[in-house]
Amino acid sequence: MAKLLQHGQGPKTLKKIDRRSLLKSAAGAGIALAAGPLLTTVGRAQASATIRYADDGGYNYDRRFETYLKPFMEKTGVEIQHYVGDKSLAKMKAMTQVGNLEFDMGNELGTVSAAADKAGYLAPLDKSRLDMSRHMFPEWVFNGSIAWQYYTGGIGYNQKALQGKPLPKTWAEYFDFKAFPGRRGMLSRPQETLEQALMADGVKPSELYPLDLDRAYKSLDRVKNDVKIWIDDTGKTIELLQTNEIDYTYTTSARVVAAAKAGVPLGMLSEMPLNPPQNVHIMKGGKNYDACMELAKWFTENTEAGIRYFTVQIGYGPTDKPTLEGLPQNIRAQLPSRDNPQAVWLNVDWWSQNLEPVTRRHKLWLLT
Repeated sequence: MAKLLQHGQGPKTLKKIDRRSLLKSAAGAGIALAAGPLLTTVGRAQASATIRYADDGGYNYDRRFETYLKPFMEKTGVEIQHYVGDKSLAKMKAMTQVGNLEFDMGNELGTVSAAADKAGYLAPLDKSRLDMSRHMFPEWVFNGSIAWQYYTGGIGYNQKALQGKPLPKTWAEYFDFKAFPGRRGMLSRPQETLEQALMADGVKPSELYPLDLDRAYKSLDRVKNDVKIWIDDTGKTIELLQTNEIDYTYTTSARVVAAAKAGVPLGMLSEMPLNPPQNVHIMKGGKNYDACMELAKWFTENTEAGIRYFTVQIGYGPTDKPTLEGLPQNIRAQLPSRDNPQAVWLNVDWWSQNLEPVTRRHKLWLLT
């Protein structure tokens, strides 16, 4: 049964990956359809249209709400219902197959969004309504999916717990448990994890794609039994570091910066940063396509909202050139450079074609 939540509320759980939880996740799409979404209704009582909008909960959503969604509703009169729940590729597939969409529009990992587009679950974006000359990453633009921001991933660590100890700076060092002892966390998804594994095995960032899956899993095999926790949500990485359940984990710079501002003694090592995009998309058959297109344009082209958002969300970067140029210089200086040969800009097109089979393989690998 669907539940309406007030803005800022939502389920807060820490989920550790084990055999039982992975088996449950295999049936996640069916369960989600039966259970229904969590929705936060925000907007005017007499809205001109309604968008059921799928996004994360918590701190990141709160920032997007204040800088993007709330001003959009005030200007347009469109009501936005915040869907909090499963918005994965499997979920989109299941909704499409049964013809019962629980959300009209999604804000999702670029790899997942582009894969949904390739699979035919998304409506084509009307590019005539978008100023594509502003977009700096044409490789992250697809028929039904477009990147509006990117994040930077690296090695997060507890500064207090590891004070005075040698710290791993590269992925090869991160995979070296003898030279750099400490309790590790890794994400349970294959995206970004396989890139780390290959770089740990000596593959140069410029030579990662197409990913050599056999080599990546051989690299992961060497550390699999030493990883303390396989984490299913990047948002939990900070909590695990803060509660001293782990010493290191793959995480994102924006989360570390936000935690540090709150007084949590965390640091991040990112000499070989991973930079994946986050995309917006519209579901095929979703309601109020025109309103959804306006919100997509708002995310990708609203310079004023973007400057406010990215000035607060330090560590996230815009895909819109005017927004980037409008950021304070000290904020821009903290973003990864496209000229850095050690930086990885995720090949979303490769993932869009391989996400589903690689995810199946990854789940089986975690279980064995």
